[in-house]
Amino acid sequence: MARPRQHTDHELLELAGQAISRRGSSAPWSLADVARDSGVHSATYIKRFGSKNGLVLAMTRAWSDSIPTAARTPEPLAELREWILDSYAQLGDPETISGNIAALSLDMAVPVLRDAVAQARHRQAHYVSDLLSAARATRTLMRMPEPADATAVVLAVAEGTVIRWAAEPHHPLTSSLDHALTILLDSWRRP
Repeated sequence: MARPRQHTDHELLELAGQAISRRGSSAPWSLADVARDSGVHSATYIKRFGSKNGLVLAMTRAWSDSIPTAARTPEPLAELREWILDSYAQLGDPETISGNIAALSLDMAVPVLRDAVAQARHRQAHYVSDLLSAARATRTLMRMPEPADATAVVLAVAEGTVIRWAAEPHHPLTSSLDHALTILLDSWRRP
């Protein structure tokens, strides 16, 4: 008779994420390290995810699944701002962000992980484009370029702000993001 699962996949991914964050994202790690640091037997991680890449793939897919697929409120610009601030604020401190960037560059060398990141980014872009299209329909952003182009700019501004902030964290990350978004979105409002 098979033993009952003590942790859901979601719980294991949360525990793994916490364990990796505590180690420092740029520090090398193995499934055994994650298991030890999260208090879960390594066989559990191996059985569920197979390998370190399998765990990273599951974490990437969980991130992708957390991205909304359509606007959830009647205020698309407020929703966009809130989603960006909440999403990027979770990245942590400058050291964690720098480590995550380093880890991402290594993960992108693995085709299946690169494809998973691309799928997540596509979902992210679809959601942002949906919000910007809704804002444009209300005639709020009259000077905004086409939604696909505007989406690329919004995401580039957010990601660039995060990278700049990791190097120069003079203000809270959410303040830096809010400031950059305000400048961008105000430039697209009515003349």
